[in-house]
Amino acid sequence: MDYYIGSAATGRFHARFSNHLFNFHGSKVVKNAVKKYVLELFPEVVNKENNKQLLDLEDFYLKALLPNYNILTEAGSSFGYKHSEITRLKMKNSYSEERRSTIGSLNRGKSLSPNTIELIKKAALSRTKPIYSEQSIKNMKKKSKAILVYNMDYTVYGEFPSIVDAAKSLGCDQKTIIRALQTPKQILRRR
Repeated sequence: MDYYIGSAATGRFHARFSNHLFNFHGSKVVKNAVKKYVLELFPEVVNKENNKQLLDLEDFYLKALLPNYNILTEAGSSFGYKHSEITRLKMKNSYSEERRSTIGSLNRGKSLSPNTIELIKKAALSRTKPIYSEQSIKNMKKKSKAILVYNMDYTVYGEFPSIVDAAKSLGCDQKTIIRALQTPKQILRRR
C-alpha cells in the first residue's frame, strides 16, 4: 500500500490541503495519485497537537512507513531534495545581487551572549533519542549503504554495513564520514 504523510502548521491546514488536492500544486506524485484513485481513497487524519509534537510524529511515520508518495524524507525539512536543473536556474536568476548581500549580512558579525549559548547547549543535551520499532529499524537498514574503508596505501581497512557502524569502529562522528564522502577524493585522514 502507498502512503502520503504530511502535516501543516496551525491555521495552514486548509491552505496546504487545497494546494495539494484541489489546485494540484505541490507533489506531482500525489497529484497523479489523487487523479487516478480519487480523493475518497486517501484517509485523512487530523491531529491537533502542537507543531513540535506534530513534526516529531510526522518524522516517526516517514521513517517507519517509508511512504512512496513523499518526496522528502524528513518532516519540516527539505534536506536531501534535489531540484531540477530548470528550477535551479530560475531560482538563481531571481536571486539579485542586492538580495544576496542582504541575506549574507543578516548574521555577519553577530556574537551570541553566554546566556544564549548556555540555553542552546542545555536544549541540545536534553534531547531524547527516539525509540524505533523492529520494523522501523529493518526499514532504515534497507536504506543504509555499505562502506568499504581503505588505508592510505589502498589496502582494505574494513567493510561496514552503514556509516553508523563505520563511525563506531573508526572512533569518529558520523558527520565526519559523511563530509569525507562528499569530498571529490572521499578521503578521511586521521588526526
